[in-house]
Amino acid sequence: MPQQPSNDVVKFVIDNNDNSIKYSKGWYTEGAHKVHYTEQSTATASICFNGSFVTVFGVVPSYNEFPALGLNATTVLRSSYQINDGPPEFFNITLAAERLTDQVFFQPSTTLVDGPHTLVITNLGGPLMLDYLTMVPQSLNSSLSTTSSMNYYRIWKIDDASTNITYNNAKALSDTNQADYDSTLHSLSHPQSTAFLNFNGDFVAVYGALPEVGPLPDVSFTLDNIIQPVPSGQSDPQCSISPLPTARKRRISQVLFWESSILDDIPHNLSITTRQEEFLLDFILVRTRSTDSLSLSPQPTNHWLGCVAGCASSTFHPKATPNSTPPTLHPSSDPGNISAIVGGVLGTVSIVLLFCIVYLLSKRRSYSRFPIRSNSKRVYCCLCCFSPVFLTSLFLSVRSNL
Repeated sequence: MPQQPSNDVVKFVIDNNDNSIKYSKGWYTEGAHKVHYTEQSTATASICFNGSFVTVFGVVPSYNEFPALGLNATTVLRSSYQINDGPPEFFNITLAAERLTDQVFFQPSTTLVDGPHTLVITNLGGPLMLDYLTMVPQSLNSSLSTTSSMNYYRIWKIDDASTNITYNNAKALSDTNQADYDSTLHSLSHPQSTAFLNFNGDFVAVYGALPEVGPLPDVSFTLDNIIQPVPSGQSDPQCSISPLPTARKRRISQVLFWESSILDDIPHNLSITTRQEEFLLDFILVRTRSTDSLSLSPQPTNHWLGCVAGCASSTFHPKATPNSTPPTLHPSSDPGNISAIVGGVLGTVSIVLLFCIVYLLSKRRSYSRFPIRSNSKRVYCCLCCFSPVFLTSLFLSVRSNL
């Protein structure tokens, strides 16, 4: 079982001895707690995790390892795997003369919805030996409290089909399946085929797929123009990436090929280059504290990425983020409000003018019957003085409200 990185948010590998896995009766440990195994049919192991994909790795023993069970070359190991009370999927394999390690017992047939899930493993016959599980963490847009400040972490999954990834001598594949992220893959099959990504973040990881047959790809990773160590799964058993199985019994999706150390949360560039054999790129995972990673417009799922600690800890409690404060509204600057004010003022002015005209007409009629010139002058003088003052005051009032 590979070791975990010193990373407080992202957790990729879950050991069979992890407390988050709940075993029924009938399970034992073999080889200084290296694997959990059971010979009991109907024995179960369950785990709650937060993520979008999970892979179960185990050991297939040789038929000579358990003489008391009477195993032979025709013995078939059988087990079932059920997620969230859905329909179970089954794994069957016939024993051979040699032991097979790092074998994939189960992967979902499709990418899961980001969030908490429960996986139940049931032995149906023969010795079942569990080694570890790998998990693709969920997209994250949440907060992590520290003693000094509030840090906001975001995790983006950049699909291989994203326009943010630049390719050279690579091609998109059509023969993918739903277990691949977004059901897409890019093939880097020529020597010096490259994929290039600019990103903002403090952590980056590369995921791909492994075909059922064929050697492991020879891939190099260059971060900020510095060639990185060979992927640990291929050469270094002390790192956090699970070993890439050379003897595979099935196609494997969403495989973690390489991860960076914790970086400064600043702009970086990543280059992936094939040197030999085909590399199938699925997606690139980036973690950042900034809000403008890659200048993308992803739709993050607002779930807390808990390090696997049981179903109770997977409940999401939303927290405020820097972008969650609603903007301050200014009604006076709204075009709709301005139109309403201006319309009201114009209506008032029109009514006043109409009243003045009616008043003048009525006075003129009275003048024709009883001509009193002095009153006529007063009316005209009042109107001439009143109208400019009234209109000016209205204008100043409207201007002060805008």
